[in-house]
This record gives sequence, C-alpha cells and structure tokens, in this order.
Amino acid sequence: TVVSGSSDASVRLYDVPEDVTTGDVTGRGQDVTGRAVDPADVPSKIWALAVSPDGGTIASGGADGSIMMWDSGTGASKTVCPRASRHARADLPGATPFPSIRALALSPDGKSLLVSTGGHDLDVMDVLSLKRTRQLLGEAGDGVEAVCFSSEGSLVASGSHSGIVVRFFDTGDVLSVISGISSISLAFIVSDEMLMAAVGHTVLLFEVTSGGLLRALSGHSATVHAVCVSPDVKTIA
Repeated sequence: TVVSGSSDASVRLYDVPEDVTTGDVTGRGQDVTGRAVDPADVPSKIWALAVSPDGGTIASGGADGSIMMWDSGTGASKTVCPRASRHARADLPGATPFPSIRALALSPDGKSLLVSTGGHDLDVMDVLSLKRTRQLLGEAGDGVEAVCFSSEGSLVASGSHSGIVVRFFDTGDVLSVISGISSISLAFIVSDEMLMAAVGHTVLLFEVTSGGLLRALSGHSATVHAVCVSPDVKTIA
C-alpha cells in the first residue's frame, strides 16, 4: 500500500500489486480527505505524512497547522487536532496555536508523534490525545523540514536548512551534529548505524554517532525531495 498527501487537501491510499515494479499505480477509489470531520478543520494543503510501523495509522499535517490521524484500513479519521485548539501544555512555553506542519514522524511503538512546524524546535505529541507533552530544543537553526525515528525509537534525527541533528529521544541530548548542509528528507538505515539524507541533487550517507560522511549517491539531475528504505533494509529509494 502506498499513501500520498496533496495540496488538493486529500490523503489517498493505493494498492500496489506484488508483481508491479514499474509504471502507474491505480488508486483504490478510497478518498481519505477527512469528509467525516468538520470541513473547517480540513487543511487546504497536506504538507506532511507519517505512517505507523504496523501500517494501521496515518498522520497528516496541514498548511493551516492542523494534524489528523487516520485509520488506513477504513479511511476514517481517528483523531483531529485543529489549528485553533493546538496549544502548548500549561507548563510549556508559547501557549499559542502552531503554524503550518512541515514534517511528522511516528515512533516505532506508535505512542508518540514528532512534529516540526518549520522552526528550530520539535514538538512531541501523544498519539491518542494529540496533546503536546514536551519539546526537543533545536541545535541546527531554523527551518526543520525533515524528522525521523530510528528503528528502535531511541534516536531521532531532524534536518534543517543549516544542518542535521541526531538526538536521544528520551532525553533530547544531542548525539551528533552535521553542519553546513540543507536536508529535506531523512531515514535511518543499516541497524540505525547510518543516516540517509536528501541533500541537493544527491543522497548522502552519514555515520550516526560521529556524523561523518560515508558515501554520496549521485544520478539525479534535480533536487531530491524524498528518501526512504524498505523494511528489510535491502532497497533504498
């Protein structure tokens, strides 16, 4: 199954036959645009998506700052967090609605949602309530456009216009910083020992602990906007 989010304010699911390797994918005709919720809560554009490890839940983030959780099997909305109600906890600073959602990541245990709104801090939200529980303070400047969890959930990585930061999720302590690059998509690979990053026309592979560059994958003639890895870690795209 493939999931996509669009600037037409829709999230769509597609069934991919097992024998298909190239060509177009036909939509199953199940439009997950949030018709079951108040139209005022549906974002005009979908700027971020995340899928739970078991594939059962989809999180979408809108240009208007709203977040929605969907059941991938039925297309029904599970939880809605409109922009107007997205306030910080009383004991967290900045109790104001969040701006547009730039990046999302669901933790491997399915309990936490990592959210970037394009600033230098990351918000950690409880998946069931969609309440913000804490923040991970930024170390690499403004403009975080990419976030991801390691396979075990112990590490998180964020990519901004000025660098990449790898942190311990539980404490927020920084493990490594890769400065001087702008990355818009990230993925942990090879038992979480490597980090794959979309940087300009190339895909770069970094050693997680040291932040050292291991390899550059070339071949694109324009900007790489997304990278991903298969569950068996044998194929990257």
